[in-house]
Amino acid sequence: MMRLTVKGLFAALVLCCVLTVGGAAWAAQPLKIGTINLQYILANSKVAGAAQSQLKAKADELQANVQKEQDKYDALKNEIEKKKTVWSQDVLQEKVRDLQKIEEFGKIVSRDANFEMKNQEKKLMGPILNELRMVIEEYGKREGFTLIMDNTANGARSGILYVDATLDVSAKILAELDTRLKKK
Repeated sequence: MMRLTVKGLFAALVLCCVLTVGGAAWAAQPLKIGTINLQYILANSKVAGAAQSQLKAKADELQANVQKEQDKYDALKNEIEKKKTVWSQDVLQEKVRDLQKIEEFGKIVSRDANFEMKNQEKKLMGPILNELRMVIEEYGKREGFTLIMDNTANGARSGILYVDATLDVSAKILAELDTRLKKK
């Protein structure tokens, strides 16, 4: 039995409302629906690919910093486990405090890395996604589309249960996006 997700149900309701409410307005004009695969577009766009490469390099750099702190924590934790029986209580307490400090600093480094990655994503991908939105909108208007939907998941997870492959305009959107981004 097929399970509908909330997203899928919402997409179906929106489509029904659009078709019902706009029926009179579209009576003179045929209904034209298209789909795109955003994941395909972003993965194959030269400019988006370059931005994603920069993001990956930054993520690797930040992950190395986080891993360095994790390694310090693991090394001290292992040392404590091995030597706790031979250390005095004072030395053991000092090492446990050091371990807690490293743990807290590691959390700060991790939180800072996440914050920095989000900022980098906004900085690098934000303009590309804005441009993509404008390309889709302009393409849809120019080509007379009534509706263009994202079918990235190719099935129920996208809210679209079936779509004819000939309705996919991803390659055309990708070509226009790259052309526009090269000019900027």
